[in-house]
Amino acid sequence: MLTDISILFEEPKLEQDVILVIKPLAPLSMVNNLPGSYYKTERMPTKPMLCGLFENLLGWHFSEEDRIKIFKEMQKHHKKQYNKNLEKEESESGYQLLLGYYFEVTPQVLIPVLKHYEDLWTQHMIGADTRHLDGSVHNSWNLENELSILRKQKFSSKRERDNIFSDYFKKNQDKFPLYYRDVPKREFIIAQGDYRLKLNMNSNLLAKLKEQVKENDIGYLGTSEGWVTISFQEVKNV
Repeated sequence: MLTDISILFEEPKLEQDVILVIKPLAPLSMVNNLPGSYYKTERMPTKPMLCGLFENLLGWHFSEEDRIKIFKEMQKHHKKQYNKNLEKEESESGYQLLLGYYFEVTPQVLIPVLKHYEDLWTQHMIGADTRHLDGSVHNSWNLENELSILRKQKFSSKRERDNIFSDYFKKNQDKFPLYYRDVPKREFIIAQGDYRLKLNMNSNLLAKLKEQVKENDIGYLGTSEGWVTISFQEVKNV
């Protein structure tokens, strides 16, 4: 099935003011920066999060490599057709925005009453050292005897243990899952009401999103469990 990305090659004029209404259906965790061992949520969605929400509604699921290729074509086209130099936009976590040129978030935002809590959150990570052995629970059964012996060994230092485990993982990497699990603390919010954000938006993008919302108004914010329903209310300028 072909994905229509023609909007990205149109001139990014922001002709329409609109109120984006976001109704959370589940607890949200909207992490903006690069966290350490604690994932702190934002109180409201950032522009990159809204880009992710809109892309999700449009059915866009692009890899990092595809985003780079698409953006390069966008840069060439916008320079040639509209004499505009597109600067790369990305979130602090490295997510590259594609739709970000077609809307802006204004300071006019209504945030609902929020309740905060924190919970443990399963994170899938890629490693090539002892962390993978400690965090993988679905490695090949052929390794169980050797791993059991390794774990019972006494080592003179943590460094020695890490080196031996890392060497073992590298030699048997094809028998482990691609990801290992980590369980950091993550902050969540329960929103008692709706978010209302005023956006300046490209009219064609707005039309495409409103058409999608007629069939499916469900998307997500922050995590794949942060389900929300959305709607648009046009602002008539007098």
